[in-house]
Amino acid sequence: MIGYDPRRVTDLCRSREFAAELRNALDDRLRIDLAPKAVAALDQMITDEKLSPKVRLDVAKAILDRSGHGALEAGRTQGPEGDVMDSWSIDRLQKFISDFEEKLKEEEAKRAEVATDVTPSPVEELLEN
Repeated sequence: MIGYDPRRVTDLCRSREFAAELRNALDDRLRIDLAPKAVAALDQMITDEKLSPKVRLDVAKAILDRSGHGALEAGRTQGPEGDVMDSWSIDRLQKFISDFEEKLKEEEAKRAEVATDVTPSPVEELLEN
């Protein structure tokens, strides 16, 4: 840069303002120019029957992952609200278990009301008749 002190340029490049501007410029380039091209390439690949099923499956997974519909990491359980249960507090886990146990008891009571006893009569009763 003609007419600039190299130390001043270095200081400017290290500034928060410069970093923010650079980040914004890169984000704009990605969002406006590159992301649409990447989506178009993935769209073309997922429908290209010349590609192997493995490649098309990998493309499908990439699309789902980046759109927020990817698989959970191994060993992680998704709760009823869609959040990951391993991030729950002890109180929330205990409430979830308590609520589930209550629902289970209610369901068992409903089933008991309509159940038919099919216990066979003792052999002695059958022989007496």
